[in-house]
Amino acid sequence: MSGEEIGIAARPRRYAGRADRRRRHRRGRRRGHRRRSAFPGEEPTSHRLGPACGPTIITPGPDRALWFTEYRAHRIGRITTDGVIDEFDVPTPGCGPFGIAAGPDGALWFTETAADRIGRITVDGHITEFPLRPHAVTVDGDGTVWFTEWGGNRVGTTAPDGSLTVHGLPTPHSEPHGIAPGPGGALWTALEIGALARIAPADGAP
Repeated sequence: MSGEEIGIAARPRRYAGRADRRRRHRRGRRRGHRRRSAFPGEEPTSHRLGPACGPTIITPGPDRALWFTEYRAHRIGRITTDGVIDEFDVPTPGCGPFGIAAGPDGALWFTETAADRIGRITVDGHITEFPLRPHAVTVDGDGTVWFTEWGGNRVGTTAPDGSLTVHGLPTPHSEPHGIAPGPGGALWTALEIGALARIAPADGAP
């Protein structure tokens, strides 16, 4: 491992997959799509990617594979539990994909922190983008996609059709980063100012 890994996620069943900065043999399949294969033999503990990929966050997908963002290469990656890697170019150049999470619609949602957008990718690699100022993304227990707007001091939700609901944070310039669902249906976000914020459910539960 390189010592610079960030994201980690549980693989389906019993394996934990990790995004790391290693290179693997590449075979182009079509424009904007790449496929790599892990070496045969015993299951490795890591899978090499190109040195300029910058894999960042990884999450289980609805297709029993793991999906990850490549911040420096501006791609979304997919790795099967057999080590086969596919990569998909995001249409917006220099977008810097960062956070990623599986949505309730059978697709993956990701943030484009360098392009002020949220992206949606289907399991067959079709990407749709929506203009925002996102940083991290997660999905709550009801299947709602939530995101943080680091520069906008807000958290929000988005639907597959691109419709948005946003909530301003009470402390100015708090700069929300990561976000995750917590007990009781609330969402929690980590703030740059050294605090945590809790977003209560719409029904007003404590």
